[in-house]
Amino acid sequence: VNLGAESGDDPSDDSRSHENSGSMGVEWTLRPTPSPPTWQGTAGSPKPTSQTRDTRPPTPVPTKRPSTRPSEAPTFINSASPTMSQPGHMLELLTSTTTEKTIEAIGIRGSPQQKAYEWVYKDPSYHEYTTTSQLQRFSLAVLYFSTVKTTSAYEATETWMDYDSHECSWYTSWYENRLPCGPDGIFKFLSLRNIGLVGTIPSELALLTHLRALVLNDNMLTGSLPEELGEWRTLETLD
Repeated sequence: VNLGAESGDDPSDDSRSHENSGSMGVEWTLRPTPSPPTWQGTAGSPKPTSQTRDTRPPTPVPTKRPSTRPSEAPTFINSASPTMSQPGHMLELLTSTTTEKTIEAIGIRGSPQQKAYEWVYKDPSYHEYTTTSQLQRFSLAVLYFSTVKTTSAYEATETWMDYDSHECSWYTSWYENRLPCGPDGIFKFLSLRNIGLVGTIPSELALLTHLRALVLNDNMLTGSLPEELGEWRTLETLD
């Protein structure tokens, strides 16, 4: 800024002072105004202002993975569903595995088949037995009600018809050091030699489909072998 001529200045410079009098002899230096910052956002993104709110979704906070308990394996009943009545299930089972003659005999009150059918389905542990075991118990029960009529026979078969024991543990005569059942609980050897059985051999024994030996000699049995027993494919000994 020049406020006038200093002492000693050349008078010839008066013209310069007059030229500058319009501006009161003040010289101004202009400084450039800084430009506002340029928004460098991505294409399509709004330019933020003091009024713009962050609308981005919040970062989710990790949560613990829910603890899931593996479902327990279902408990399977070996025979029918307990929701089906025991008489109904047993009759359905016999209808699909025996003859019409057996089903008709079940309907006759007091017949060996009717007694055996009733005894089996009234078992408190009925649904705990496999289908094979249910049929085995019915078959042996028919034999019992058909032939056990003497004192000696009752005494020999006192372990039979017991709800608390498996049919494989029922009494049978010793036969070639063989147990009546294999480890799988399937009847294979039935020996009731000389115990005082009376009557006829029932066709329901054919339900013992894996039987390998049937020994009933020295009893008081009459009649011929039922033709249904001819369906046995595993039988090796018949006496």
